[in-house]
Amino acid sequence: MSFKSWLLRSSVVLCISSLLCGCSAQEPVSEKDKMNSPSASMTASVSPSASSSAGTSSTSESENASTSPDDVNESGLTVEEQKKVDAGEYVAASVKHRAFNVPKPVFPESAREETLEGAEAFIRYWVDLRNYASSTGDVDDISRITAPDNDYEQDFYRDLRRWYSDREWLVGLTMKVDFEDNDFVLGEDGFYRFLVRPSVSESKYCKNVDYCASDSGDIFRGKPGVIGLYYDEGWVFGQLIGVEGINYAE
Repeated sequence: MSFKSWLLRSSVVLCISSLLCGCSAQEPVSEKDKMNSPSASMTASVSPSASSSAGTSSTSESENASTSPDDVNESGLTVEEQKKVDAGEYVAASVKHRAFNVPKPVFPESAREETLEGAEAFIRYWVDLRNYASSTGDVDDISRITAPDNDYEQDFYRDLRRWYSDREWLVGLTMKVDFEDNDFVLGEDGFYRFLVRPSVSESKYCKNVDYCASDSGDIFRGKPGVIGLYYDEGWVFGQLIGVEGINYAE
């Protein structure tokens, strides 16, 4: 059974973030609503940086030649940040620059097992890999372990690849998942379902250093969701959905 067939038999579809599929962060959306909606778009407030055309006071050549720890280079890095990058150290993204030297998650051997422990290890890895992709634009691995007909995620991965190739990046958008008590039961449709409590941090989409738009972040508000996986010579992520009957707008 395909992901979409399973989705239509499930409860409420939720976008992980409005950065993901342009949905409202105020209420769940159905698959039908998603298919009839425009393509992903930013609906957040804009916080442009200070104008670079502001006038400057007259200074001497020696003053112009001096640098301070707050000076930034073409990559938006300060002197101290550039030293860390050159040393191979991780530097988090900011409104001035993308992240550098982001550690790539390593696939855990336990995530190969078709067991409850293996499924939870895979979900943790998937979340870490999604956070990594959001920080780098490197989406090859996360795309391979996500259902190919999960339009929400696959469209987001294509956006990430395009953004980072065009000197656009994300600040934040860190996802976390806590597990509830789960049984390991294979549904008749071939999917395993796991009750979780997901959270997503506030984030910004930035283009060069001239424009940043804010995303409201977590739409789950501490409430549970359901992750669906299937096993096909290895785990594949289906979708994170809301629980029917829960109001995610409150």
